[in-house]
Amino acid sequence: MADGSGAAGSVSRRRWRQCFSELNLDSFLVYVANYASADEIVELKTYPVVYHRFRYDELAVRIPVGVTVDGVWHALPEVACDAPDCLRCTTGRGGFQFCWIDGRWTPEAALDLTQTRFEAAMAAQNAFPEGCLKRPRPENQVAQAFALDVAF
Repeated sequence: MADGSGAAGSVSRRRWRQCFSELNLDSFLVYVANYASADEIVELKTYPVVYHRFRYDELAVRIPVGVTVDGVWHALPEVACDAPDCLRCTTGRGGFQFCWIDGRWTPEAALDLTQTRFEAAMAAQNAFPEGCLKRPRPENQVAQAFALDVAF
């Protein structure tokens, strides 16, 4: 499968491993937007999302994925799956993969493929590293305030 892992001699820390991509991508985007240094962002915004062919589209159905850094939106590169025997492509299931694994953002819940997607999603709500990274709360914010106005 095309994994966009870069040219020979790359100094990238990229490592591709099967995981629950939804959880991994969610944590990755939070990491880049809230925790990564400027130097890290230069590399991380080049990590591609792999898309699989969907039955109603000759290529892959893509939802642009990106991250906003300092008010500027950066789209992540897209790579079409090129594996000739890819079940997701040959059956038209489609979807995406973001399996760039790194301890800076990958939650343990994303790596445990013995659990169902529902179980992984529930585990992702736990604190990192078991669950997904969360955005930091603004200073002095103890809890999110909200009000519910109900008219009777």
